[in-house]
Amino acid sequence: MRLSYGEWVVIGLSVIMAGISGMVGGALNPAGILISLVASLLVFYISFWIIRRYYPKSGNWGLVQWTITIFLLGVILSVIAAIILGILIALLFGGMIMSLGNLPFHEGNGAAPPAVQPTAVSQPSFARYGITFQYPEERAIQELGASDTSGQILIGPPQDQLSVTWITSSGEPPDLDTTMLASLGEKATQPGITEFQLGEMETGSRLGHTASYVPVSYTNSGTPYHGGMIWWYCPESDRVIAIEIDTIFSQEYAQSTLQNTVQSFTCHT
Repeated sequence: MRLSYGEWVVIGLSVIMAGISGMVGGALNPAGILISLVASLLVFYISFWIIRRYYPKSGNWGLVQWTITIFLLGVILSVIAAIILGILIALLFGGMIMSLGNLPFHEGNGAAPPAVQPTAVSQPSFARYGITFQYPEERAIQELGASDTSGQILIGPPQDQLSVTWITSSGEPPDLDTTMLASLGEKATQPGITEFQLGEMETGSRLGHTASYVPVSYTNSGTPYHGGMIWWYCPESDRVIAIEIDTIFSQEYAQSTLQNTVQSFTCHT
C-alpha cells in the first residue's frame, strides 16, 4: 500500500521526536524512546486525520505543507492534553487538602518498617545560597546545579536520602500543591517501585509561611521505604522550597528527620 505525503510526515516526525527524546533522556533508555515514538505517532496521526477529515484540499499538499501543518496541530493537541491532565490531577488530589493549623507529622499507611532503627546522630549544618539547615549524621552531601536562584542538595544515601530543592518563583506564587503531588506521583512510575501510597496531605504554618506536607510509602525492589515531602513558598526570598526524605527506617523516623530539618531551616533573613 502506497503511503501519502501526510502519512510519511507522520512517521518522519515521530521518529525525529523519539530521537530527540533519546538524546535528552539518554540513549540507554529504550523504553522511554519507545513510549515517545508511540505517543508521537498517536498525536501526529490524529493531526493528520483531522486535517484530511476537515480540509479535503490537503490531498494536493506537498511535504512542506504537510510537515508544518501536522507539526503545529500536534503541538496544539499536546498542549490541550497537558491542560486536561493537569485538571484531572487537580481534581484527583484536591479533596486531600486539610484545613490550616499546626502541621502534625503522623504516620502514614504503607509497608511495615524494618526492625533496625538508627542510633542517635550528630547534626551538621549547611549554610549557603541564602538558606541554612541541619541534617542527620556526617553523611555525603552533593550540590546539583546549586545557585542563589535554584538548585538541589542531596544528603545520603545509602540508608536514607534527604533532598532540599529551591527555585526562584519570579514573584508569582505557583500552584504548589498540584505541582508537588504530581512530582511525588512520578515515583510510582520508576522501575522497581511497587505498593506506592501517598498519605493525606496536610497544610499548616512553618517558618511564617503556609506549608504542605504529604507522607509517602512504597517498596523498591522488595525493600520497604518510607518518607514524605514538605513544601512552601517564601515571598521574602521569592523561592519555592521543597524538602523530601526517603528512608529504609520507620515512618516515624522519616517524619522526625523531616521535621527536625524544617525546624532548623532558614529560608530568608
